[in-house]
Amino acid sequence: MLNRRDMIKGICAVAGASTAVPYCTASAADNKVSQLHGAKQPKRVVFFLQSQGFSDDNCTVKGIKSGKSLKSKDLPVFIDPLSPHRDKLTIIQGLHGKHTSPAHSAYYGCLGGYRRNKSTPFDITIDCALSKVLPEAPVPLLSVGMESLNRMKQVPIFHATSAWGPGDKASMICDPTFLYRIMFGSVATGKQRSTYDENSKMLDFIAKTSTQSARTLPESARQKLKPYRDISAFRDSVSTVSESLKAYMPEFDEKYSAPQHETDWHDAMLDLTIAALKAGLTNVATINSGCGEFYGSWEGLGINPSGHSLGHLSMTSDIWTRIRQYNMRMLSKLVQALEETPEGNGTMMDNTLIVYTSNNADKQHTNGASWPFMTLGNFGGTMQEGHYVKVENDRPINSFYATLLEAAGNPVEHFNMGGAYEKYDTGKGSLRELLT
Repeated sequence: MLNRRDMIKGICAVAGASTAVPYCTASAADNKVSQLHGAKQPKRVVFFLQSQGFSDDNCTVKGIKSGKSLKSKDLPVFIDPLSPHRDKLTIIQGLHGKHTSPAHSAYYGCLGGYRRNKSTPFDITIDCALSKVLPEAPVPLLSVGMESLNRMKQVPIFHATSAWGPGDKASMICDPTFLYRIMFGSVATGKQRSTYDENSKMLDFIAKTSTQSARTLPESARQKLKPYRDISAFRDSVSTVSESLKAYMPEFDEKYSAPQHETDWHDAMLDLTIAALKAGLTNVATINSGCGEFYGSWEGLGINPSGHSLGHLSMTSDIWTRIRQYNMRMLSKLVQALEETPEGNGTMMDNTLIVYTSNNADKQHTNGASWPFMTLGNFGGTMQEGHYVKVENDRPINSFYATLLEAAGNPVEHFNMGGAYEKYDTGKGSLRELLT
């Protein structure tokens, strides 16, 4: 069986690119030496955010107490497709996000744990923070968005949920054909390669113009150019591991070029995220179903209502049950793909944590008093799995994010809970019940 870490190590050594060196050193050290000293494989995390809400009713297991195993329990219908993975599933209830003041969406406040703001993040978000702690990868964060076909075509790059710091938005890629070309264009042939070359010329021109005009352009203009600089940097980083991408490159078929429904493109985005993880392109990915706002479309599931109106339906309605089950099938596919990929003495899933929640707490119109999460995996043996946990003492979502940082090897007393936010947390540090 192919050991992806050994393969990536060899590819990075051949590439000899300076941008690849830290990644090779941090995540692909000699396997035999690592095993002799008991070193663990690098960790990775995937966030899956669903628009409109995720309620306690969607993930309440009957007859179970906090701290108990899910292995012998029946899961509610909304998340039943995860039943084969109950040994890896942890359901977390009792957290709040009242200080984020969510309404239709908490936007950056979802992963940042601070007051929502659609246009400007107030601080770093947890996915970006983890990318600074986990072993360095060519692409620190891969953020993708899923929406209606028209929206994904018209807005290929969007910003809503992830940030590197105050005012520093992280780009979300929403068009899978665009993502496919910048990921695989350098190793593709035919039309995909020619399109890649054409796009590269445009990106190089924009990057050059942006650099030359940096001192003369107003801040608003520089911000408009930033997504293109981000994509240019993405493209350059991808080229350092292009050989490993060949091993995991999906076929560019009609799902990309002629989608019948938006779910074709949603599925394509999941495939590309899996390929990026397997190829070692990134260790942190954020999947935004609804693009971090309060929209969404699932005509491919036979669902006609879309957008804002979906949020006025009960989270336990038949329509939301179908959407939720579709989400769970995507998570199940992700788990299976990582389980099938050898890594070290086990598989990629052994070193991965998948986090599922909503970008807007429990429902569309909410005060954030209830914000459930689910996780899959044990994050390299640092997180509990296969359990139900009810968090007590009025802890915010920030305490969960502090827990993730500790599990990643960087314990903190608080995550984005200073100043006026301190009153919203009755404790400090991590949630010990979630750690091993």
